[in-house]
Amino acid sequence: MSVSVSKVSKTVELDWVPDKQCKEPMYRQIVDYISTKISRGDWTIGSALPPQRLMAEIFGVNRSTVVAALAELEFAINLV
Repeated sequence: MSVSVSKVSKTVELDWVPDKQCKEPMYRQIVDYISTKISRGDWTIGSALPPQRLMAEIFGVNRSTVVAALAELEFAINLV
């Protein structure tokens, strides 16, 4: 499932889902996915993510998993 969310001409596409068979926790897989998109320049400054509930639906996880991933990303950003 691929979803685009537009906000002032900025679009973020979520075209991936976590591997439920992987031993790495799903929230960590989401952190890695988002970090990779940003570091590769696929998502530019000012790009908007979909709402947490929609992200959870797209990723096939509970909203709390998305919240945990976003909290870890926010923490990592504050360390830099």
